Amino acid sequence: MNKSVKRIMRGFGQLVLVNLVLWGMICNNANAKDYYFSSVNGNDISNNGSSSNSPWKSISKLQSIVNNLNAGDIVYFERGSEWDMSKLKIDGVNGNSSNYVVFKAYGNGPEPILSGKKTVAGFSQSGNVWSITDWDFSDNKAMRVIPGLFIDGKWYPVSRTPNEGYYTTNTTETKLYIEDYSHSWSTDEFSGGTVVARTAAWQWDKALIAGNSSGKIDLWSPGFMYTIKHSPTSYFIQNHVNCLDKNGEWAYSFSQNKLQVFYSSDLNTRDVKFTAVDTIIAIDNSSYLRFENIHFTGANMYAFNFDGGSNFVIDNCIFDYIGKSALKSKNAKNFYFTNNDVSKVFRNGVMFNYNGTTQIKENRLNSIG
Repeated sequence: MNKSVKRIMRGFGQLVLVNLVLWGMICNNANAKDYYFSSVNGNDISNNGSSSNSPWKSISKLQSIVNNLNAGDIVYFERGSEWDMSKLKIDGVNGNSSNYVVFKAYGNGPEPILSGKKTVAGFSQSGNVWSITDWDFSDNKAMRVIPGLFIDGKWYPVSRTPNEGYYTTNTTETKLYIEDYSHSWSTDEFSGGTVVARTAAWQWDKALIAGNSSGKIDLWSPGFMYTIKHSPTSYFIQNHVNCLDKNGEWAYSFSQNKLQVFYSSDLNTRDVKFTAVDTIIAIDNSSYLRFENIHFTGANMYAFNFDGGSNFVIDNCIFDYIGKSALKSKNAKNFYFTNNDVSKVFRNGVMFNYNGTTQIKENRLNSIG
């Protein structure tokens, strides 16, 4: 066989290979499916979820199919829809570099909302303090940073004393108590609450109150994470019923599973919501996932918690009222976190660990920590 014929055959073989690859990509994309969800117009029973005219309704329905998603599949959330008590576990779902598994918005209006909030009703009244106990709060209690209470859509922070400014203490070094003899508190007036102290010029730390006397606050071990480094230092007390004195202020007792709210009118006539989900979306051992144009709100811990996997895109999303971090990753790598609005996150904005190539750009962060 002469050289010209060999070159022609080699070129023909390469062309066939390219066509086979392209054909495989086309076939793979042709097998991709679309799934539609609407909290307003959806129905998990009578609709098939395959079009905007026949959407499914619930996050529980999404959970039933999410771990069977394949490369190129798209999950659509209707704009203007909102799902309270959203909790989704994605495990072993893999797209590829050409065809991500995508979660995104469709339709017109505001971004669809995945929320960790729960409607709370049936309060009992004692003066201006309204209480409710024994309601479902099933997630892990130990590490929560509860971001707030919402009444008729308005956010209210946890109760504190003083209402503005700070008390001061000359206590240093110790982690297990602070002294402030400018007060005449009743014994154990704030037991079970939280003290927040400025342990260093650049940091605040908090600890649970074991009990108190008129001028000394004892803390449950291990107390503060860090010792108090300077004197005098600022502190305040929060999350206790004896701090309640302003409309909308609240306190939550983990040991009693009791929520108490200060409100001067009938709280049972209001739309009251409390954050009751720790993590909205937990993602394990997955890859090539993309999330865009979705609003995540009201999680006690994280909007996203990644464990393992790689190649994730989060673009043009909204995160607010998150207890610890909008996103946490562990042993996951290659993130693209772009064009997002992150606000009112009460510890860290985003947390990346072992990330390979990570791009964080053109995001807007406000009221973090």
